[in-house]
Amino acid sequence: MNSRVFSVLVADDDVRCRESLKALLERDGLETYVVDSGGQALEYVQEHPVHLLILDQYMPDLTGTQTLKRIVEIDRARPSIIMSGELTTKTKMEAMDAGAFACISKPIQSAIMRHAVQQMIDRYYRKPRRRP
Repeated sequence: MNSRVFSVLVADDDVRCRESLKALLERDGLETYVVDSGGQALEYVQEHPVHLLILDQYMPDLTGTQTLKRIVEIDRARPSIIMSGELTTKTKMEAMDAGAFACISKPIQSAIMRHAVQQMIDRYYRKPRRRP
């Protein structure tokens, strides 16, 4: 990526998905933190700064979109991805309404996730290059 280290919070109640995303993102040089619920994600972002969020849509306490909406209410918006094994049109609309940058289907394809994360970093944290 570049010399600046970006941080990502992954919230998913599926430990295998959480840990595989953590390994994938850390290989790309991202500081990656994991929690297993929307409530823990809310607590985490209030205590620790993170650049990006990756939220599972279906968790026991809060959905990914509910979590994102609450984060925006209490703190501030962050570039976010909502992921789901059941990615319906309704889920996509809810995610976009909540402010998500992208929706990604599970099982996660590494190349798609890496591309979406890179796009978020480029769009929200890198200044456009000026043309001569």
